[in-house]
Amino acid sequence: MKYAYDYFGSNEFHRFCLSRLNDKITKEYLYEHLNLLHASLGIVGEAQEVSEALTDFKNYKNSASFEEDTFQEKRKALLLELGDVLFYLSIIKFDFGINTERSLKKDGFFDLQNFAIQFAELIKKYVFQQRVDLEEEIEKKLADIFLCVEGIAKYLDEDIAELEKTCTEKLTARYPKKFTPEQSLNRKV
Repeated sequence: MKYAYDYFGSNEFHRFCLSRLNDKITKEYLYEHLNLLHASLGIVGEAQEVSEALTDFKNYKNSASFEEDTFQEKRKALLLELGDVLFYLSIIKFDFGINTERSLKKDGFFDLQNFAIQFAELIKKYVFQQRVDLEEEIEKKLADIFLCVEGIAKYLDEDIAELEKTCTEKLTARYPKKFTPEQSLNRKV
């Protein structure tokens, strides 16, 4: 019996996949959308890290072996991850002029990961299917993500401005002048 993963290395399958790509998607076109793609992937990855840090924080908060120092460390770790989401939101908001003011219709500020995945799907369609008609939906989804970040920050009794400051300090310590792959791989902060 053959499984799907048996075909991933197949040259025939690879040629089939390449033949289905949009011919209008050139290297130049991708470069033009590079910041959007980078920030979109960043939001998805960071949303996952926020989800893990939030689970860890909530579990520890309710644990029998509670210690204030450890609690504060877990809180800070969660805030740093939230700051990373805010970093990517900022890139998209200002590079693309997107409005993030919106109110969530439900009481679900812990839906960050779900919203991030939905956002990535919209970006995929926007870039690779050239669906410019999705701009309003993208704007709404980014607003949902921002409100999740804001909601989690409020849950932690943290102000967004303070979160931005913490994120700036972390990134300045990590990348004093500018991001480099070497610093990213060898970071201590």
